[in-house]
Amino acid sequence: MQKALGVNHGFEISVENSKEIRHAGLGSSSGLISGVMACINELYGNPISAQNLVKYSAQNHGEEIDKDDESLIPVQCIGGSAASGLFNGSVLILAGESEVVTNIAIEKKYKVLIGIPKDYTPKDSEELMRLEELSFDKLSNWVGIWR
Repeated sequence: MQKALGVNHGFEISVENSKEIRHAGLGSSSGLISGVMACINELYGNPISAQNLVKYSAQNHGEEIDKDDESLIPVQCIGGSAASGLFNGSVLILAGESEVVTNIAIEKKYKVLIGIPKDYTPKDSEELMRLEELSFDKLSNWVGIWR
């Protein structure tokens, strides 16, 4: 944020987040990070566009390691949490590099919305798992770098 805002001073931020369920895949860390970014941007008069905030959030995303609150590791992030707080609409579609390509309002009568691409071709789950297993060693090597 310092570089993006063109400032040299740091930020001291305190957040009360006692109800968080850590590392459960609910997006709480992403939402918190995005909220802090949006607040800092607001304090400086919103010089960074919402679209660029989504990209900054996704491309600079990191989380603490369990039992080590002093270390951060980069983790995957597509920008959905940031986009949901910075763009209006019930459904947001993000494309490559966390680009919000559309935001759509959905009628309140709908409780669940499932989208399936018109060109969707079902894949064999055993074949998909076999292909994923071929990459397991790459993941463990990458994670080992951060230990």
